[in-house]
Amino acid sequence: MPPYSDGEAPPPLPPPTAIQHFCGNSINVPAERPYIQVAIDAACAGDTILIGAGTYKENLNIQKNNLRLKGAPGTTPSQIIVDGDRKNSVVYVAYVNSLTIDGLTLQNSAQGGSTAGSSGLHLDVRWKGDIVAKNLIVKNNGFGIAVWRSDDRTVTLENNLIINNLYDGIDNQNTSPAKLIMRNNTVANNGRHGYADDKRETIDNGSVTIENNIIANNRGYGIYPYDSRNRITQYNNVWNNDRGNYYQNVGAQTFSPSGS
Repeated sequence: MPPYSDGEAPPPLPPPTAIQHFCGNSINVPAERPYIQVAIDAACAGDTILIGAGTYKENLNIQKNNLRLKGAPGTTPSQIIVDGDRKNSVVYVAYVNSLTIDGLTLQNSAQGGSTAGSSGLHLDVRWKGDIVAKNLIVKNNGFGIAVWRSDDRTVTLENNLIINNLYDGIDNQNTSPAKLIMRNNTVANNGRHGYADDKRETIDNGSVTIENNIIANNRGYGIYPYDSRNRITQYNNVWNNDRGNYYQNVGAQTFSPSGS
């Protein structure tokens, strides 16, 4: 006989016991952790988080060193959607010494006019190390990718599709000697510039490399540097941006090859 009377609901079941995680092993989402943020919180520095196909309504906060967030084997970026639900940045990264994020769609951040809280991917990372963001689809956010205060690290943005964001596709607020490498990306149909520097900071010679990108159909400039010197800008296909393809502010910039 059950320990409750007829018509009375049975007591709730206890919550499931979390699968124990051992450092150095991959964490599979959703098989081992139902949410990406739960996996991040459970991970140890240096761990890999493999994310299966699905839509995850989350705003991720990463403040743990040397994680690798990747689409699970056999998936494509369009199958793994992290949806910020217009509440904040979709992925916010701060105070880590390295990170790789690879093979996801980041969409629907908040739509405010500042990169803080309104970016598909906001890298606010300040310590030594390297950040790699590759094979991402970054769309329908306030800003696509925002890079802040990376100190003397290198941030590499590679093979990403950055489209249909309300403001800039890529907003770079790095300070020297931080380096930004922007290679093999498509940055298109954004509501302001394809790529823009922060006007408040000085970026030293060679700190920004923009090469082999397609930058097209943005409502502002294709490439909008605060200082037109001190950029390595080469072999890009920049076209049909409403205000112009290249904005030259302070000093003359040579684009290689000429007219590219």
